[in-house]
Amino acid sequence: MASKMELEAFTDVFAVKFERLEVARRAKKMLDAHQFYGGILHISYAPERESLEELREKMEQRRHEVAFRIRRNQKDQPQVPKKSRETT
Repeated sequence: MASKMELEAFTDVFAVKFERLEVARRAKKMLDAHQFYGGILHISYAPERESLEELREKMEQRRHEVAFRIRRNQKDQPQVPKKSRETT
């Protein structure tokens, strides 16, 4: 991986692959730009290391998450009765 990317001098690059997407998101949120042994960690997404099947799974999971949030938000909204359209 490091051979394909431009690296600063004295930079170590590690590729970490999480089994669950939500764990990867949480790790990025918690660790990106975090100080670690005198340096700053930079966490980034590497789509070039992902297979098509992994991408499909991730997109399907995202669809489910969005649908869940839409349903939850609709439940939280107060129901306003629709006005009937009257012709004049």
